[in-house]
Amino acid sequence: MAGRRRRDDGSAANAMMGDKGTGTGTIESPETPATPATPATPATPATPATLYGPVSLGFGVIALIAAFFLGFFALLAGSLAITFGVLGLISGYNRPQCLAGLVLGAVGVLHPLSFLFAFTGGF
Repeated sequence: MAGRRRRDDGSAANAMMGDKGTGTGTIESPETPATPATPATPATPATPATLYGPVSLGFGVIALIAAFFLGFFALLAGSLAITFGVLGLISGYNRPQCLAGLVLGAVGVLHPLSFLFAFTGGF
């Protein structure tokens, strides 16, 4: 084994065969084709379920504001806020926003209904 050198690619079989190598000391590697750059993926998947939280919160705020001025519109916006809030809590995306929209929507619905029951004695 004395006097035998290993090839630059580190192959022991070639060294035993008496191949002297190039002597440059660099490891030659086959050229790999360039891979195209992949776009960055978003942190959350782009599904409609990711919009339940912001939509629920928006309708909840509108329902709360409209509860003091436009009772019928508050009932409509509040019911949409409750619907989107429940859907968002089930899907699991933006849970704090869904919960806030659900609470604001419930207040927006219950406020006009409480005045309806208090001043008219019911339906």
